Amino acid sequence: MKSDDQVAVKEIKGGYFFDGPGDDKAMIFYPGGKVETKAYARLMNKLAKEGIDTFLLNMPFHLAVLNKNAADKIISKYQYDTYYMGGHSLGGVMAIDYANDNSEKIDGVFLLAAYPNKKIDGHFNVLSIYGSNDKVLNMKKYEKAEKNYYEQFIDYEKIDEISSDLFTKNIYKDIIIDGGNHASFADYGKQKGDGEATISVEEQVDRTVEEIMNYVVNTSIEK
Repeated sequence: MKSDDQVAVKEIKGGYFFDGPGDDKAMIFYPGGKVETKAYARLMNKLAKEGIDTFLLNMPFHLAVLNKNAADKIISKYQYDTYYMGGHSLGGVMAIDYANDNSEKIDGVFLLAAYPNKKIDGHFNVLSIYGSNDKVLNMKKYEKAEKNYYEQFIDYEKIDEISSDLFTKNIYKDIIIDGGNHASFADYGKQKGDGEATISVEEQVDRTVEEIMNYVVNTSIEK
């Protein structure tokens, strides 16, 4: 993980800070279970280049469940107008759990191959992304979460029908990356039980960044 002319990469207490050209938005990211933190550097760097500074956090024993509130220290130390939570797999479960408990601090959540494990009653937007060839993600539980845990959320595809005076919170969208799998959101190689990706890690990460940026733009404007 090296700095370049667009993104300064700094090791901080508790993880890594990818400081790009933006200064008003930041994402705090929880890695997947048992995945090396640095494996997500490619994704963090690309998001920072697009204007969302990123905080990639270390977890005890690489398990976000052991430090769900790690984001507190970042939010208390750094001043951004907008904070997003992000996470992969188990990290995503903990990221949305944190957002649900602290929705006054969080504007949105980016789930990568993840889903909530309880009903969401906080006020923030959710973008959920997974690969079509993901064989690790439990789709029955994913679909159950979509059906039961997002009751107050508005389908992203219907936002043009929403009254212009409605504050754009609680918008939900899910994206399937064709050819992607569970592991290719990061650089840690093949994962046991996963499907075979038919696109590269670079392509899956690029598509992920594209979808996140589109979502941020389209849910940040007043409708």
